[in-house]
Amino acid sequence: MYQIHGLPISSNTTKTIFVAEALGLDYEFIVMDLSKGEHKQTEHMARHPLGKLPTLTHDGGSLFESNAICTYLANVENSSLYPNDNTFDRARIDQWLAFFTNHLGRWLNSYSFEKVARERYGFGKPNIAVQDEAYGFIQEQLPCIEQQLSQSGFFVGNTLTIADYVAFAYFENAVLADVPLNEYPAILAWYEQLKGSDEMQRAYKKLGRV
Repeated sequence: MYQIHGLPISSNTTKTIFVAEALGLDYEFIVMDLSKGEHKQTEHMARHPLGKLPTLTHDGGSLFESNAICTYLANVENSSLYPNDNTFDRARIDQWLAFFTNHLGRWLNSYSFEKVARERYGFGKPNIAVQDEAYGFIQEQLPCIEQQLSQSGFFVGNTLTIADYVAFAYFENAVLADVPLNEYPAILAWYEQLKGSDEMQRAYKKLGRV
């Protein structure tokens, strides 16, 4: 069985849960308690050398880095969410995973942390300079996402791939932090479609949201 160790409030964790549910996996989600230092205990440090989350355990081995976990799950399940018969589409999926990790997703995480999470979880007042910098990059990068989704409805072709579920995890932070999306109808349509899907409802239940 697959085991995912993670945090329900982390987009890096939620993306792995979204993909696991989209694949229809039988898996165990284990929530780690950072306040008790569970992520720094020897058992978890063996899964991740820095004690970070999420991690995946499967067939006696462990993986870290959320994008690697998502692609591995789809590969093992031989899923069209990461098609093994089309190397170009796989590269396009990888392209969007890297784009969100290094660009838009990074800024959405930074913005939502400063605007919402920092005070909520007791990390002090928001750093306005960091928040403003993140917002500037978000506004610069959202139009290219709108253009992409206007063309095909999804990130790669005309069907869902793991790129969509990974992107959705970051866009949840945009909604949480009230990033204005009204001028981006394709993004909103894509977001609402995924949010209302059966797999996402199962994921929300797994994450303790319902």
